[in-house]
Amino acid sequence: MIDLHVRTATLEDAAALLALQAGPPDVSRREFAELIQQTLKLYPFLVAEQAGRVLGYAYGAAHRSLMALRWSVDARVEVPGQDPDVAAALYNSLIRHLGEQGFMAIYAAVSVHDSDSADLHKRLGFAPIGVHQSIDVHCEADYWCMTLAASPAREEPVSFNVLQRRLELCGR
Repeated sequence: MIDLHVRTATLEDAAALLALQAGPPDVSRREFAELIQQTLKLYPFLVAEQAGRVLGYAYGAAHRSLMALRWSVDARVEVPGQDPDVAAALYNSLIRHLGEQGFMAIYAAVSVHDSDSADLHKRLGFAPIGVHQSIDVHCEADYWCMTLAASPAREEPVSFNVLQRRLELCGR
């Protein structure tokens, strides 16, 4: 894919991201903007665009509410049309940011009927860890995991905002 740019989402992206949803939206533009704002406090929320047109998005979220699992993240990648180049670019950027923040594992749920997404997760290094029944509106989902760090982190994960400031100071 030529000239694909992955960047941090802004509140102004809410309408474009909402328009990417398959079917009627179950949230308003304001609620989507709040999701972006809340997510960016700790996790990346990324947008892929080409020639100024938004093609997809990806973000991280808490894996579970237990404090012991705070080094794990659930990933969501949404790319209408399932363009594998766009999905891979979003995932690679998300994986890099989450690793730099100090997270140890990324989990993803993929519809059991979506072999293209399963293939993408396998190519990126995720391992299948089971099938969840009645996990969401798709009913069944394969659950995948990617390990980012082999040993337990000793420090808390760094918030995405702090990571961005550090990278700006380093000229990245």
